[in-house]
Amino acid sequence: MFTLTDYIIYFSIFIPLNTVPDPNSLLISSINLSISFSVITLLFSSTKDNCTLLEVKIETGRTHQIRVHLSEIGYPLIGDEVYSNGKNKWQIKGQCLHSKSLKFKHPITGKEMYLEAKLPKYYEDLLKELRSK
Repeated sequence: MFTLTDYIIYFSIFIPLNTVPDPNSLLISSINLSISFSVITLLFSSTKDNCTLLEVKIETGRTHQIRVHLSEIGYPLIGDEVYSNGKNKWQIKGQCLHSKSLKFKHPITGKEMYLEAKLPKYYEDLLKELRSK
């Protein structure tokens, strides 16, 4: 397994994702189907806690795309009980995943919409803790 902090600052992932989940599983398969594309930029890394803050831009839009892509390369999301190894020493409820902004065309008016959201407090507190070490 490679280490993001040692080798990669900006990279892309092309991994096919199953667009139809297996009804008998919570997992989305990363084999056999539509190509999906994510662009990832390293923002911060804490080697002591083995955590990395990434900016991910998805160019396609498959179910669980970010979660599957990061898990496939050995960097699952903190709090992701489905695609991670279950380690969550911060006891975060839900995935440590935040959408800073969304841009899309309104389905009725066709007007381009742009929405932004601040980080939740628990996420800011976690980043503050990791940066202070």
